[in-house]
Amino acid sequence: MSMVAKVSGACLCGAVKYSSEADLDHAHACHCKMCQKAGGVCPSAKCTAPLVFENEDTLGVYKSSDWGERLFCSVCGSSLAWRMQDGSLVFVAVGTLDDASEVKFESQIFIDHKPDYYNFAEETHNMTEAEVLAAFAEQTNG
Repeated sequence: MSMVAKVSGACLCGAVKYSSEADLDHAHACHCKMCQKAGGVCPSAKCTAPLVFENEDTLGVYKSSDWGERLFCSVCGSSLAWRMQDGSLVFVAVGTLDDASEVKFESQIFIDHKPDYYNFAEETHNMTEAEVLAAFAEQTNG
């Protein structure tokens, strides 16, 4: 059973604050090339409720693919979340949570794109790009 909890967080400068609910038992790290270009691996947790922003005036949105977009602070540049463009799936950056003490690092995706210069000590469930895309297709079509 997942530990779903109310969460809040903010960017580095505090210009963008948010709240939601997130599954803290299943945080993952993505190693895809887009995440690497956006600043590197960033553990994230799936939101189970809409992401609500206190102030959207400084919220930046970058459409990084045909289906996804990245949310960031336009003042300090902090990466805050990744979401489907239709908002149906949202992952919040664990490092931006006000309290990440209950987060469990559970999986790594796009593991076949992970650079050799780092490794995580935790034992995790690892998925390749092909496995992630197949699971995603099954979720969206099923």
